[in-house]
Amino acid sequence: MAARETGRPGSERAGAASVGGAGAPRRPRQERGQRRVEAILDAAAAFVAEEGVPAATMHAIAKRSGTTIGSMYHFFPDREAVLVALLERHAHALEALAEELAAVDWAQLSLEAVVDRYVNALVGYARAHPDLLPVIHTVQALRPDTTRVAQPEHLLVALTRSIVGARSPGASAAECAARAAIMLAVVEGVVDRGARAPAPSPAVLQRELKRVLVGYLKSFE
Repeated sequence: MAARETGRPGSERAGAASVGGAGAPRRPRQERGQRRVEAILDAAAAFVAEEGVPAATMHAIAKRSGTTIGSMYHFFPDREAVLVALLERHAHALEALAEELAAVDWAQLSLEAVVDRYVNALVGYARAHPDLLPVIHTVQALRPDTTRVAQPEHLLVALTRSIVGARSPGASAAECAARAAIMLAVVEGVVDRGARAPAPSPAVLQRELKRVLVGYLKSFE
């Protein structure tokens, strides 16, 4: 886990102090400010994906996003606030994805079709946003008692439990929760493995992941 970045010039520290609350990002009031915030978050996500969380310093993010360091601290008091904002952005995107998948009649699909759709959605999002898992793990370690930073994981757990429940209506709530936890752990493990080298190709990993989940769920149906 990367340590929280500290030590910045006095003028920057003064700018950060004007933000409402320690570690809380300042919400832009104008569209131009919102575009600037999005550019900052895009730069932070790219740094995390390419070089890891430690490389995503406030100065590095500011330089990559074309933002002055003063503007950077105007919107975010520290690197932790940037990571929390990134996680919240993922939460909104995953909420939309979960709503889309919640409309699927999982009980009417074949088991292979269920796993195919489930894996394609989750792995597809994770591949498109390789900063997701590092950001989740880092923020959860920094703020373990903050409910809102766990929202992406809660969304995925609820979605997976609903799928398991639809496929196994006789299963208890505890059984559904346990199976959902295992499914997500397997998906996360494969995605994490795919992000490291050497590893099989993404296509091979995704194919084998589906085989694993089909076999696992078939044992209950």
